Amino acid sequence: MAYTKIAKLEERDAQKNEKIVSLEKKDSTSQFIIGQQTQQIGEFKIITEEQQKDLDTANNKIKWWRRGTFGGGGTAIILLIILL
Repeated sequence: MAYTKIAKLEERDAQKNEKIVSLEKKDSTSQFIIGQQTQQIGEFKIITEEQQKDLDTANNKIKWWRRGTFGGGGTAIILLIILL
């Protein structure tokens, strides 16, 4: 009877060790996933900053185009008034 108890305790110990190994593998996988997500977040921040710079450049070009259009239109109106 003592041998069966020892065998059962050894079996439980082996099961616990298997669970520990399994959980350590899961933890390792989770840590890898977290690392990948952190890297992706960093890349998204860089991309977002670059897109914001491109958007600012485009907005500045539009502002200058509008200013030129209004300036040219105003000049044309003044010339028409002077010539007529």
